[in-house]
Amino acid sequence: RSEFGGKAFFPTIPKFTYGEQIDISISDISRNVRPSLNYTAFAWDLSVPETELVEIHSENGYITVNKDESNKTNVISLTTAMSNGGFQQKYFSRCLRVAHYRC
Repeated sequence: RSEFGGKAFFPTIPKFTYGEQIDISISDISRNVRPSLNYTAFAWDLSVPETELVEIHSENGYITVNKDESNKTNVISLTTAMSNGGFQQKYFSRCLRVAHYRC
């Protein structure tokens, strides 16, 4: 959880300050084909009182590790679904190449 506000600048909307919390936890292995970690991120507007929490963005997903047999490396995959309906999958290999796939 960030103790400091992030600042966002977009050309089409006013600047705003936000808080963000990311949680990573161990999944229930009995429910999954392979072991994974749960991933949750939540961002909120800091310009309103904390009692009036306003969500800016949230996403939920999981992190897995798979073996890439072609080059004998492990590939870490982060798959998320976002509160705006988006889907994202990122792959990270040993040399930190990143591939983005969006629907």
